[in-house]
Amino acid sequence: VVTLNCKTPAEADGVVETSFNWLGQMISWDDLPKTKKTPSELLSRPPGKFIHDVCCMLRDKSEYLLEELTEREDWKALESRESKVAFFEALAGRVRTDLQVEVNVTPDNILKGNNVEGTNQLLQLLALGCARKVLGPPPPPKVEAPPVEAPKVREG
Repeated sequence: VVTLNCKTPAEADGVVETSFNWLGQMISWDDLPKTKKTPSELLSRPPGKFIHDVCCMLRDKSEYLLEELTEREDWKALESRESKVAFFEALAGRVRTDLQVEVNVTPDNILKGNNVEGTNQLLQLLALGCARKVLGPPPPPKVEAPPVEAPKVREG
């Protein structure tokens, strides 16, 4: 199994199973606040509170997203639509800065439950950012030396 920090942002595909696996390397699904839905069901159309809960768990694991969650610790405190939009914009900004990648979902998409693939991609990128905070950057790729040919022997 390749550790998550060795993945690239391009591998964040927005697929629910990938989100489940990547996030599962950084958090324990059993620690989610109790709900009748399974993590896979939640990932199939991630509600804002679920995303917030996952972000809090990532922060607890690594202090990743510490700044984005300061004064946003409680989902209920994000009462206004504007405060929720600002929270999701901050998450996207963190991913853009840390991983040098564009985020393909808007706060409106997240809040309305649209663009589930983009929302899952954001969750995957957040897991990747957390992994790199905990485990460090990926090791440099191995460069294989070209094969050495045996010297030709001249017959005489």
